[in-house]
Order: sequence, then C-alpha cells, then structure tokens
Amino acid sequence: MRLGALQQSRAKQPSQTTGPSEIIVIPDPPSRPGSEPGDVPQSKFMPEPEIISLAETSLFRGLAREAAVEILKLSTLRSLAAGEQLFLQGEPVTAMFIVESGLLRLVQHTQSGEEVIVRTMGRGEIVAGVALLGERRYPVSAIGHVDGQVRWWARVRILEIAERYPALRTNVLGTIADRMQDSLSRIRELSTENVAQRVARALVRLATEHGRKQAEGVLIDQPLGRQGLADLAGASMFTASRLLAGWARDGILEVGRERVLVRSIERLEALANGSGDTDPLSN
Repeated sequence: MRLGALQQSRAKQPSQTTGPSEIIVIPDPPSRPGSEPGDVPQSKFMPEPEIISLAETSLFRGLAREAAVEILKLSTLRSLAAGEQLFLQGEPVTAMFIVESGLLRLVQHTQSGEEVIVRTMGRGEIVAGVALLGERRYPVSAIGHVDGQVRWWARVRILEIAERYPALRTNVLGTIADRMQDSLSRIRELSTENVAQRVARALVRLATEHGRKQAEGVLIDQPLGRQGLADLAGASMFTASRLLAGWARDGILEVGRERVLVRSIERLEALANGSGDTDPLSN
C-alpha cells in the first residue's frame, strides 16, 4: 500500500523565545484525498493510555514525557491487517513509523519475486527512521505479520519535530546504528558459524526482543513459522525444522503451530555459542 504525499503547513513561530521543555506546536495534517479507512489523524481519537505507554519507548529517550506525548499526538494512527503492505521496497521514503500493536515483517524481494524476511518489528519499534536522513528509498518492504496498528508522521513533519527536539533525531540515528551493527553481526555469523548456531541465535534474539516470560520458560508468541525462522538464520526450512524437532526432544524447546516455548534459554544460548550438548543434525 503506498502512502500519498501529505500537504504540510507550518505553525507561526512564537514571538518569544521558548525553552527546551516547552511543547512544539504544529497543526494536525489535513485528511488526504482517498485516505485509508484505518487512518485516524485526529488526536482526540487516540487512547491516552496507549500514548503514555509509547512515550516511554526508546524513540523518546531524553525527552520529557509531556513532549513525547505531544509528538505522538501529532502522528496519524493506521490499522494494518495481516498481509497488508505498509510500504514497498524501492519506493521514495515519505514517512516514519512506530509500531503500536501487532507485528510487522520487513522483507526484501529477490529477482525471482521471492520474499525473504530480514527482521520482525514489534511494539514501540521505529520503522523507516531513514526519513530523517534526506531523500531516500525504502530498502525493504514492510508488511503486517498479524493485525495491528502503527502511528506515522509524514517526512516533512518528522523533520520539523526533530529540528525542535534534537534528542529525537539522536535516538533515531542510534537505532539505525544499532541495526547496522546487528546486520554486520549476522554477516559474520553466516561466515563463521554453523547452521545450528545460527538457528539457535535467531531464537535467542526472538526470545529477547519479542518473548513473554511464563512459568515454563519464554514464549515466542508470534506467527513466524519455520520458513521465517530459516530466513532469519540463513538456513533452509528443512534444516530449521530438523533442529527444532531435535531440540524439542531434548527438552530445550516446546514447538507448536507458529509458536515456540523456550524452556531453557541458557542451553539455547550455549548452542548459539557453539558449546551446546546436543546436535540434532548428527542424529
């Protein structure tokens, strides 16, 4: 789904100097012709508890809560169904997003049209932070993995906000740097680690980023599937399936339909580091 360009208008500058703790005043964007039914630009429709919760995420580190809440009220809320495209690889960057609920998958498309999952994004994560880096194109496609909602700011607007709040720009650039480091680590893993280590490490990452602690362990409760896990680990689906089945027999995991319960995160981390006590592929 493509996002159309938004008409932007700037607020008149105040006649007196404002302090860094005061709130930026930028008018709400007008409704777009042909706007999506799930788009809700009016801040009065935004549930206050959701805004307060998102205001505590890493995007707003170093900002007063009042400033973070006001910035979120300047966003537009959009519902996204499972399988629905938020933006497409290669399109000009027109907006920056933050995930409010649900899960997004970021994918790249091969020349043959196949979809390779490169990352999953959950609540509070920034998507398309490159909107602050000048005129660019989306390096991936973003697709709803489950039903959810995102908030978004048009590129012109988020640039205005970042100008007023430099900490926000710093946080976005920090996120981009962290993900670049993560990508470099994955390239190194492909070159130096065996497939069992890579699959175990992908599961550790998912458990850390999206897991929910339960009495029996850590539940990775997202419909990623074996192919999605294989994509993240640079493995074949057949190999990933064999590894999951073997680790389930050994009591490290409990595997269900598009869900994994990690019973022993310590043993899984040991496998990722190459010091585990089980190798399902050797059986």
